[in-house]
Amino acid sequence: MKAMEKDRNRRYETPAAFAADLARYLNHEPVTARPPSVSYRAGKFIRRHRFGFASAATIAVVLVAATIVSRSQAVRARHAEHIANRERGNADTLLAFMLDDLRPQLAKLGQLSVLDTVATQAMAYFASQDPRDVEDRTLAKHVKALNQLGGLRMDQTRYDEAQRAYMEAHARAALLAARNPKDTAILASRGEAEWGNGFVRYRRSEIAAAREWFVREGATRAALVALEPDNVQWQRQLAAQHHSLSALDKDHGKPEQARASFRAELEALRKLLVAVPNDVEVRRTFADATSFLGSLAEAAGDFAEAAQRFAAQSEQLESICGLVPDDLHWRFKLADSFSFQAGVSAITGDKAAASRFLAQARALLAPLVEHDGTQRRWRNALAVVDLKDALLAKAAGEMSRAAQFAAAARQAVEELVEKEPLDPRFQYRLAMALRLGAELQHLAGQHDAGPAAARAVEIGEQLIRRKDATDAHRAERAEAGIVAGRIAAARSDADAARREWQRAHELLAPLVPATKDWRVLDPAARAAALLGRADEAQGIISQLSASGYVPLEPWPEAVAPNSVSNPNHQPK
Repeated sequence: MKAMEKDRNRRYETPAAFAADLARYLNHEPVTARPPSVSYRAGKFIRRHRFGFASAATIAVVLVAATIVSRSQAVRARHAEHIANRERGNADTLLAFMLDDLRPQLAKLGQLSVLDTVATQAMAYFASQDPRDVEDRTLAKHVKALNQLGGLRMDQTRYDEAQRAYMEAHARAALLAARNPKDTAILASRGEAEWGNGFVRYRRSEIAAAREWFVREGATRAALVALEPDNVQWQRQLAAQHHSLSALDKDHGKPEQARASFRAELEALRKLLVAVPNDVEVRRTFADATSFLGSLAEAAGDFAEAAQRFAAQSEQLESICGLVPDDLHWRFKLADSFSFQAGVSAITGDKAAASRFLAQARALLAPLVEHDGTQRRWRNALAVVDLKDALLAKAAGEMSRAAQFAAAARQAVEELVEKEPLDPRFQYRLAMALRLGAELQHLAGQHDAGPAAARAVEIGEQLIRRKDATDAHRAERAEAGIVAGRIAAARSDADAARREWQRAHELLAPLVPATKDWRVLDPAARAAALLGRADEAQGIISQLSASGYVPLEPWPEAVAPNSVSNPNHQPK
């Protein structure tokens, strides 16, 4: 086939040309990969207009059934149909090559948008095929291509399309596995579809459904290890499956259980790294588990361990970048790791290190986003860096610079929310950007800060009403209320200010006894102080100080219940 010709001059000139030719094929249009003979072009025309052609042919048979012309047309139609049937099998091979071999190369180059048309046409093509009528070898190609389509759409955070692809993949893989229960290649494809279905639901915070799919995946991965216990790939995939369940525990109220699971996972991965030290996927899983342990340590107030874990993650990712220097995905992951390091440095008082890590993250992310603005994960990561830079600039008194960073983050996240409104990560970032922007407007003496603060409060309320609401969501809602209260106090609206601060206190006070997470404790202390609960505020501040926490902004002075306006108040 033209895509795989040994002679360079006979291959497609660009990936885009290949994608366009495949899209033409799926749309039953002539392709450049073969000579444009009359019969070939006729066949394509017939396939493209098969319903209209069928009607016309029926009328023609009635009118001129015995004519030589009709017989000639029938011969041509049969010949064209024979060609179409023969080439239909090639479509599955072409799609498998396009999505399995070409997609990773395009991902490395940040050119996944090249595949958009092909992906749309491919989903329509698969929808037209009844899997019960497809023989096993072709059906296996369908599963592989659909899993790749799901991965493509996940990379682009197009979750509806990703979910459809993974569901189609699983339906076909389950049918194949029922026919071939000990075929490891088929089981592996089913496991990938189960992971994809779990991951897309995890991203959409459909936690119960995500857990159900990950448990299914675990059974499939365990079956593979049982069939081939010495296969490193199956061992790695089983470790990654445990990782998925641990991540659910971490994000949804089981931190100690998640911590134990991630530590056990790291031990298993260390043994695998001895056997395959340059296996990129093993290193990736190791880096991810290390990162999760860092986040858990940070939430537990163990900032020394958090810093060590994030540094170890960066080291692993830098080694992966060395192994695959042209793969842009790993630059994105490394930038994310630097951003984590910046966060820990900032809350332990090392603002210089925080700025340095953010500069490293920005140097990696900004060219990626400029190169391909359709990659939503890259844009979200850069928005996080913008928000952290805005906080550092505000703490340093550089209000104009802080406002620029906050505005850039808000614009990026507004667009992300519009594209994927069900992703709580994007809503959370938008609430933060609005809240920070409103605070900066207020500090600059602008009188139009109220609407942004009110919108941040509204988004925060939407987040905490979700069934999967986390403590981080409640803390962000409280932060928005603290800023809204300050703006109300500046307008001498004492009742409105007190209502906002009281709401923040009601959200966080029940969490304080059982948490060491600075993201909850910091706004809890500020809300208590603003309500005049000096002893309560001081107790929380002492707990934070004992862990090594250093606030970016001074703590507010406790104010009397009837005096809500405090010019010295500088909330985070």
